[in-house]
Amino acid sequence: MSAQSRAELRTAAAHWDQAFQDRASAEKRSAYYALASPLYQKLYFNRQFSDDGTDWLEWVKRTLAPKVPFERALFLGCGLGDALFDIHRRGIARRLHGIDLSREAIARANQMVEREGAQKSVSFEVGDFHTCALEEGAYDIAFMVGSLHHALDLDRVLGRVRSALKPAGTFVANEYIGPSRWQYTTLQLLLVKALLTLLPRRLRRRPDGSVKGRIGRPTLEWMLATDPSEAAHSAQIPERFEQFFELTQRVDFGGAITLPVLDEIVANFREEARGDMAWLRAIIALDRIAWRTGLVKSANAVLVGRARVATLQSEPARYLSTG
Repeated sequence: MSAQSRAELRTAAAHWDQAFQDRASAEKRSAYYALASPLYQKLYFNRQFSDDGTDWLEWVKRTLAPKVPFERALFLGCGLGDALFDIHRRGIARRLHGIDLSREAIARANQMVEREGAQKSVSFEVGDFHTCALEEGAYDIAFMVGSLHHALDLDRVLGRVRSALKPAGTFVANEYIGPSRWQYTTLQLLLVKALLTLLPRRLRRRPDGSVKGRIGRPTLEWMLATDPSEAAHSAQIPERFEQFFELTQRVDFGGAITLPVLDEIVANFREEARGDMAWLRAIIALDRIAWRTGLVKSANAVLVGRARVATLQSEPARYLSTG
């Protein structure tokens, strides 16, 4: 890995160490990120996986491990470990190993291991999924949840995931696949701007008291200075995924409009308030119509695949390297 890439990863690690300190609790995350909001999940996200509101991990269990759990699971970019523990509690996998770049996140995840008494079945380590040592052909299933879009070298990471899996092992990626580096389309920006213009001021207030206004395309300089890994090659994920894995399931769940509008302000929408729900349902409806009619692409998807057999013709050997 180049010196520039290593520097970018150090910047990304510092960014996420701070983010995990600031928004470590589930309450803070659900107030800040729309995808973490139970209300948003109930009204939109979960409905893409079932008619009864079953969440995506229950869909994974029903689809991939209905009777017998996977024996060993790898979770790259595990963050605070919440999703990894959820996978374990639901009986999707018996033994799980999580890796994340943030020391702050892994410290908190290890505290959870102690509290849960799960030392025999759950483990964590600090590591960069571009270069950390991975046991080859060891895992039955691998997960990346909101982390693959942080890959600075998609092919390298996908190749390493495939190498870590047993033959025909399963890879599940729950990912942002929208415009790389948040370079939103003009139509996407117009729809977001219209909604933020129409929304009452009280629903646009951030936790710090400021009011959310228009959304524009961030400059590449700002993206690189804040988190160089953020959405680095996100738009290429579906295509590159299929170069390394046979796609067996894909569930899109929109978000190209809802997430830019609702992130930072989603906690203002109260389920008991009829007016709030009318606004929230309208935002969701516009998002759903926009991506299902092709006006904008779905910005998020769960991709499930089986590892393809690597060949010298299809892939350079460097992608299987751990260095």
